[in-house]
Amino acid sequence: MKTRKTAIFILSVLLLGCLEGCKDKTPDVESIPETSASVSISVSSAEPVVSEPVTSDEAVSVSSNKEMETKPIKFDIVNSCGGNIGMVSILDPVTGEQLDIGALEAGLMVSIEMDWPVDQNVFDIAFYNVLGEFVCSSEVNIEGVESQVTIMIEGEGNIDNVKGIVN
Repeated sequence: MKTRKTAIFILSVLLLGCLEGCKDKTPDVESIPETSASVSISVSSAEPVVSEPVTSDEAVSVSSNKEMETKPIKFDIVNSCGGNIGMVSILDPVTGEQLDIGALEAGLMVSIEMDWPVDQNVFDIAFYNVLGEFVCSSEVNIEGVESQVTIMIEGEGNIDNVKGIVN
């Protein structure tokens, strides 16, 4: 139980602190190659998975997540930073858990569909290198999203910018 709380605390600190490489710049949407390969991942946050016994406080928190108003949102995460990303992770806004999406090679895109809380405007994303070491995290503003967001990862061999484009 203590390990889980410590892990959640560390993840929160990592996701809140954006390193130098994750500063906002204006994305160039036209630079996305039309022939980019894509992978579809379906993530459902309707039923949170709890791997250890919960206290009554945690049980109330989990049950209240089911009452949260959500809508289906598609996230296209595009790697146009010129380098391979070892792991892309996001923070599930319903359960608060880290979801590891997987590796994302340069020039490719991954699509994720998930239930998103209607009152949540921040998409938390973190990046790890091919050795599994934390690189940076970013809070992407997705205010006004109705059905789809494109998350642009830009740079020249490194992650220099992470930007959300609400479609």
